[in-house]
Amino acid sequence: MKHLKRKKIARKIGFGYAVILALMLLISMASFIVLRRSIWIDRQVSTIYQPSLKMIDDLSIAIKRSERLSNNWIYQPNPDEKNELIEIQAKKIPELRRSIQKTMIGWNLKEVQQMNALLPKADTLVLTERMIAKTLKNLDDYDNDIKIDQAIQILEGEVQPKTTALINQLERLSKNIRLQSDLKVQAKSDSFTLLEIILVLSTLAAILIGSLTSLRTTTAIVKPLNQLRESLIKLGKGELQTIQIDIPDDEVGDMIKASNVLVRGLERTAAFAREIEKGNFDTQDDVLSQIEVLDNALLAMRDSLLIAAQKEKTLKWAAEGQARLSEIMRNYMSDIKQLSQELLSALIQYIRVELGGIFILNDSTNQDETIYLDLKASYAYSRKKFIKKQLEIREGVATDLVAQTFLECKTVNISQVPQDYIKIISGFGESTPTQLVLVPLVFNEENYGVIEIASVSKLEDYKITFLEKVAESFASTLAAAKINEKTKRLLEESQAQTEQLRAQEEEMRQNMEELHTTQETMAAKQRELEYILLEYNKQSALLNEKEAELEKLKMIAS
Repeated sequence: MKHLKRKKIARKIGFGYAVILALMLLISMASFIVLRRSIWIDRQVSTIYQPSLKMIDDLSIAIKRSERLSNNWIYQPNPDEKNELIEIQAKKIPELRRSIQKTMIGWNLKEVQQMNALLPKADTLVLTERMIAKTLKNLDDYDNDIKIDQAIQILEGEVQPKTTALINQLERLSKNIRLQSDLKVQAKSDSFTLLEIILVLSTLAAILIGSLTSLRTTTAIVKPLNQLRESLIKLGKGELQTIQIDIPDDEVGDMIKASNVLVRGLERTAAFAREIEKGNFDTQDDVLSQIEVLDNALLAMRDSLLIAAQKEKTLKWAAEGQARLSEIMRNYMSDIKQLSQELLSALIQYIRVELGGIFILNDSTNQDETIYLDLKASYAYSRKKFIKKQLEIREGVATDLVAQTFLECKTVNISQVPQDYIKIISGFGESTPTQLVLVPLVFNEENYGVIEIASVSKLEDYKITFLEKVAESFASTLAAAKINEKTKRLLEESQAQTEQLRAQEEEMRQNMEELHTTQETMAAKQRELEYILLEYNKQSALLNEKEAELEKLKMIAS
């Protein structure tokens, strides 16, 4: 029990590293939370806000088009446009209404209430426009000025004001929804900013704690060790002197106690020799047992310090490697191929192996059961090993170790590599690696690929553990990169569709202007024809009068 209460050096050093590990865990948890929240925001923007904005814009365009066609129904009857108007009113607007009602589930309550108030107005507007069609149902109705006036009154008094008001309200609603989407995106950006602050502060705290721990440990160990060194130097010179200081309750204290025991044992040995010199052969001492205790204490101290030093070196090596590779992941996140090459090159150099490759799951996988793994990056691969840049896994059957690792989602560690599996090529020729390690790129139970590492010398366990942590971080980066690519692609498609709608609207406006000009030209032509017909009728009447007079003259002459 007393032994457990001692303040060992390893425990002193381990406390500082425990705090640093706690900070690293905090950073990991914060990164995971920010990433999950970003995924949720991206999914909400892509599945709710963007489709909602598109459907509201489509509804506004359909309502505006319906109003234009209703106007044309009065002034320029056209069978094609009448059919288009009927299709918009009977099919397109109801379909858009149903689609909007489905996406309203993810809206805020205020926007849902606004849309629920606007949809009945759209139905009322359609019914009002149908009154125009009923008023001018037949061609004969266009000869009836009263019906035309009624249709015009419905158009100008009800349809056009309601259309303008409804479109303005839809635009305001669209603006509110777009604002909600922008706020979500801004919240995502703020989360990453907060994460950066946490990373910086945690790093500074880790540095500070590590420095204080190092200073405290040095102070607690160096002074007693200096005293012990001086005592051993004197002991080597033949001076027997015990160490007279406050002995610390740790491994260094054990060394000082053992040194004092050794000095006292040597003193007893000298006294024993003097007694023998005096002829007192009955003198006895336990010098041998005291030396064995000292030897055991020294060996125990050496082993403890060695383990602590190795543990410190391993932790520092892993932390520096994680920081270096994390920086590469942040810098090249937008380009997966370049990210893979930079990461693999840095990883190979850091763990000091001779060969490596990164295989990433191809997103364009066919509908059948075939899986393709693309070789995105390679380091010192021989051409005999990989002629193709793609591995094929058909019907869930592994054809090699890379495919097996991908399917099983478990690390494969092989110390006996087949002679014909892979060769490492250098300026000294070809050689077969001694060890082969394949690690799957798994994040959130989803596999994104495989990292393959080969070495001519045996890899230590801590390097394999480090490789697995790097694979997990790389998989999370791939997941984030693919989500960003998908979001970017959806935004580009939405922008392209918006531009296309704008171009169509501009083309429609130009067509309407040309149609208006054509109508004015036709009206002028009609007035000109009416004037010509009037002159013709006058000339015809005058000619008839002349013919009648000529007939009278003929009758008088006869």
